[in-house]
Amino acid sequence: MAAVLDALAPYVKKMVTDMAKEEVGLLLGVSREINKLKNNLGYLQDYVADAEKRRITDASVQSWVKMLKDAMYKAADILELCQLEAMERQEDESSGSGGCLSSLEGLMIMGKNLHDIVHPFLFCLQNPCFAHEAGSRIKKLNEDLQSIRDGVTKFRFVKLGSYEEQGRRPADTALARRKTTSGFDESAIVGDKIQKDTEKLARMLISGRRDDAAAAAVKVVSVVGPGGMGKSTLARKVFASEAVKEEFKTKIWLSVTQQFDRVDLLRSAVTQAKKEPAKGKDESFLEQTLTDALSANRFLLVLDDVWSERAWKEVFQVPVANAARKQPGSRVLLTTRIGDVVLKMGHYHSHSDQLHVSKLDDEDAWSLLKKQLPQREGDFDELKHIGMKIIKKCDGLPLAIKVMGGLLSTRRPNERDWEIVLEKNIEWKKVDPQEEEELNYSVRLSYEDLSPQLKQCFLYYSLFPKGSGFIEDRVISMWISEGFIQHEGTSESGQLDLEEIGKGYHRELVTRNLLEPDDSTDNIWDYTMHDIVRSFAQFVAREEAFVVHEDPTDIRSLLPENQKFRRLSIQIDSEVEWTILEMQEKLRTLLVINCDIKPGGSLANFTSLRVLDISSEESDWLVDSLCQLRHLRYLSFSNTNISRLPSDIDKMWFLQHIQLDNCPKLDKFPDNITKLVRLRYFSFVGSKIDIIPRGFGGLTNLRSLYGFPTKMDGDWCTLEELETLSHLRNLQVENLENVHDSTVAKKARISNKRRLEYLELNCYKEEEEEEGEEEEEDDVATVADDDKDEEEEIKNEENEEGKHIEEEEAEYDDEEEEDSDNLDEKNEEENEEEMQIEEEVEKEVQQIGPEQQQRIEDVFDELCPPPILDVLIISRYYGRRLPNWMHSPAATNFESLRSISLHDITYCTQLPDGLCRIPGLEELIIGHAPAIEHVGADFQSLARGKGGIVTTPFRDLTKLLLQGLSAWMEWDWEEQSRVAMPALENLELTDCRLTHLPPGLASDHRHNLRNISLENLMLLEYLENFPSLVKLSLYNCPELKRISGLSKLRTVDIYDCPKLKVLEGVLELDSMVLDDESWEITGTPARCTPKAGPLRQLPQDLTITR
Repeated sequence: MAAVLDALAPYVKKMVTDMAKEEVGLLLGVSREINKLKNNLGYLQDYVADAEKRRITDASVQSWVKMLKDAMYKAADILELCQLEAMERQEDESSGSGGCLSSLEGLMIMGKNLHDIVHPFLFCLQNPCFAHEAGSRIKKLNEDLQSIRDGVTKFRFVKLGSYEEQGRRPADTALARRKTTSGFDESAIVGDKIQKDTEKLARMLISGRRDDAAAAAVKVVSVVGPGGMGKSTLARKVFASEAVKEEFKTKIWLSVTQQFDRVDLLRSAVTQAKKEPAKGKDESFLEQTLTDALSANRFLLVLDDVWSERAWKEVFQVPVANAARKQPGSRVLLTTRIGDVVLKMGHYHSHSDQLHVSKLDDEDAWSLLKKQLPQREGDFDELKHIGMKIIKKCDGLPLAIKVMGGLLSTRRPNERDWEIVLEKNIEWKKVDPQEEEELNYSVRLSYEDLSPQLKQCFLYYSLFPKGSGFIEDRVISMWISEGFIQHEGTSESGQLDLEEIGKGYHRELVTRNLLEPDDSTDNIWDYTMHDIVRSFAQFVAREEAFVVHEDPTDIRSLLPENQKFRRLSIQIDSEVEWTILEMQEKLRTLLVINCDIKPGGSLANFTSLRVLDISSEESDWLVDSLCQLRHLRYLSFSNTNISRLPSDIDKMWFLQHIQLDNCPKLDKFPDNITKLVRLRYFSFVGSKIDIIPRGFGGLTNLRSLYGFPTKMDGDWCTLEELETLSHLRNLQVENLENVHDSTVAKKARISNKRRLEYLELNCYKEEEEEEGEEEEEDDVATVADDDKDEEEEIKNEENEEGKHIEEEEAEYDDEEEEDSDNLDEKNEEENEEEMQIEEEVEKEVQQIGPEQQQRIEDVFDELCPPPILDVLIISRYYGRRLPNWMHSPAATNFESLRSISLHDITYCTQLPDGLCRIPGLEELIIGHAPAIEHVGADFQSLARGKGGIVTTPFRDLTKLLLQGLSAWMEWDWEEQSRVAMPALENLELTDCRLTHLPPGLASDHRHNLRNISLENLMLLEYLENFPSLVKLSLYNCPELKRISGLSKLRTVDIYDCPKLKVLEGVLELDSMVLDDESWEITGTPARCTPKAGPLRQLPQDLTITR
């Protein structure tokens, strides 16, 4: 990552301006130099925007930019050292009653920025030696800046003004004005995927009755995806299709450049609509002409490569709306890499459709690659093994594949030349192939459209390993620590949180498709970056950031000699010598990810470090030098062996983020950790910390707190100290079973935390502890009995396992003759397993008494979250009912709640009726609820919400996971509740005793239900009538006999369903995975039948995998 010059320059200039305003120069004896520094930075700031844009392709400008950045980094370090000197002087001279220290503590508690607190601290300086040193360094800075100023004339930089003043102009006018046409290149059309996408897009455009009232409001269809994904290609194919030609007599294709001209757009639209050149240049005349032309026939208007809503609102909204009233059924199609453009245009779900383009699969990608190569005999199949490796580097991105094809077309078609291309990265330079210039355009234009602040946040992502995800809130903490995020406005309650500003930046990068959710994880906070985008970011940041995510024999060989980086990220399998890293003394960010470090040296060399993230197991030796990192804001030692924090950690004045997750040797914090009043993020989940020093409530700047342990005895921090932490956005509380009085929970005032978005409440109680409280006198005897029972249980399990193995061997020998007998025997074993599960559940339920259950219920009742909550997790809860605020009508207050997870609710006998009343709930996960036998109709019943309005139950729910409800046998679903869960897409049920899914769930109202997964449903007998289902996964459903009425099913996986006899009504099925021995395939793959079962005709093109 590289700090972007036109973001760094105003930041540093503001620091110097504040310093000059408070007459700090007089104190240091360098007032003239301070003013000179201010003037130099002011002059240079006018030209940094032009320099920042030109540096990407101009090496000499890049060198000039690097010199200026170096000077600004030095200025920032000097000013912060002045601040630190003041803090330390006052700490030494006062116990806290002095005027300067009082100002320091008050301002830091308020979360003031450096700019707001320069005056109170620097006027406390009384160290002439330090003042002389600081003054000398400022003088040297001015000398450097004077020579840098000469480069303005040399490079002929121009004043572009601020980002807002530039009107978001990209660097290269040619790039900004690049236009597309409606003609498409057949070489970009490959595989079934684009054909399916074409058909889907055509249906979106053509579907809908043209004679109803809603048709008068023009429907907008958008194709969304990152640059280079093939959006325009898809739109061109649809535009040229016969179906679209027949449906729309008037078709217009417009390329909406970022620097569009209203008159030009109108003239082009009129010309295409009337099929004759437009006359005149008057906007009003052209607008009326376009309205008349569109009103003549049903029309399709394509706006390609749309970057904002401006073109629609300023040019087309009025004529299109007026014409659409006369021509119902007309459509607008736009392609964009920014997902919310349609919303900004004023079109919502009722009058819009959206198609997200996705990556090519391997075979289609190989076909596309071959299309870019000169045709020859053999069709390159002998090189496919290398070609597939090349394709993996392109990650399914069509434009990247075309670029690689362009490179390969210049090479001889042999293994050696293709291997050379495989080893090369796509470099972001202007190289001859037109496709590579196109790829450069695609990402660079997205980058240039970002604000300076967003640019440096975007570039920071290049530090994270290829193929790995990164968690949103931690990256935002790094941005804050580097100074990339500054207060830029106020809300009703005062200044916006830096974290909220950061989330806004992150959302915009996702919306622009420069970041994308990580589909490889279930964590909704994980994101990743496309390899092509990462390659571009690393190229732009190459002068300041170095990334080592390979496995060299010697890391020294990869680090360029005599080049000092500002940011370094390492993830390799081999051992890293710390002494090599120490040579990079200018680092501001150091990430050592899952590496082994060879000890040696210390952290003392990294005097400018702001971000330190080390996940090397052997790291405890670094702790002693930690306090020498005077500028450090972000500290993470997760997944390491550290056992302590330094005793003088309170001297690390700037610390804002501490993350110590999964540090099993860490069991205590120093008492003075409560003096880190700037701390915003604190996490120690997975450590042995079970007590917090009293006074923790003074850390009122905290925004995120994970792993907070509840302790009620001794002189330690208790739950009520959370009361003062009113800025919390994320909170995880552990060991709530230790709270013996609900009034203590009430004092935490969780409901008053109006910014709280994430809340996790956990209990944890070892069985031995419970038994010890109930029967203290018989403790030893109880433990002995437990050990004996455990030994007997293990012995029984071993005997059962041996018996099972013997039975399986007998089965194998006699399989053809004893199929039915073996199935009966297997069912008997499964019944025995079920009985064992029931006995274990009953035993578990009996371990906690009614008084303890009532106490924890009362405690949780007092931990009601605020209405703004976004995510709620409750784990290891042992009450018989869930908190009152999860029942109706209280649950309707949670209008922002999107996700609820309830894990290990062992003693709950029913689910709360309020869940279905939460209007925005999208995800509900329930895991391990063995006491629930019946889910009643009230779980998804109709009810009146706020204002007496009848609400749709689970209106926005898209994901429902019910796991480990081992006693669950009935699921009632009343007729009037058929409208429930209309948005449901994914359903997963595991480990329950349902014999069938309720007919209400299979209602036509659930037309979005695409995926169902059923695992260990031991009594399930049939599955039928899910008309929208596309994918079905079945695991260990031994009583399942019939599957039918799944008319849109495309994929089915069947494991351990030995009694399944019928699979019918699946006419669109194209993929089946089987492992059941009771099924055999006869004849062609088109016919599949179970043994002794009736023959069923399946689709001819079905692929069956055994």
